[in-house]
Amino acid sequence: MNTGKTLYYNIIVVSLFAFLLGGCGGKHNQNRNKSGFELKGKLDFSNGEELYLEEMGPQGIHVIDTASINTNGEFDFANCNPAPGFYRVRISEANFVVLVLDSTQKVFLKGDARNLGNSYSVEGSEDSRLFKMVNTTVRLSY
Repeated sequence: MNTGKTLYYNIIVVSLFAFLLGGCGGKHNQNRNKSGFELKGKLDFSNGEELYLEEMGPQGIHVIDTASINTNGEFDFANCNPAPGFYRVRISEANFVVLVLDSTQKVFLKGDARNLGNSYSVEGSEDSRLFKMVNTTVRLSY
């Protein structure tokens, strides 16, 4: 790959991170959210796994909610009210997806529970969709 193209992609990724991290911070409401935020989804090939919604920030990664995948592969994170920022929906340390969320969104996540990071699609969060697009573009460039 040519150096100019690599530099271009690196600048885009760093700029996106800087822009989105600027909005991070704030407290989370661990009671049933009242903001209208929803994070639901359906994962194919699941076996009733537990999902973890984790905030990713300068102090590390912290679990803010959990959800069980039901027999139809559906889940719902119902006890969170995320501040704008980066979050991870994790099945295991090697099987996760990174989303960009805030408390005003109604997000639907779909994918394969066996390989979530490479199979997911997301609706209701334009920032998450753009983040995925940039990651895919950069990954395919190398």
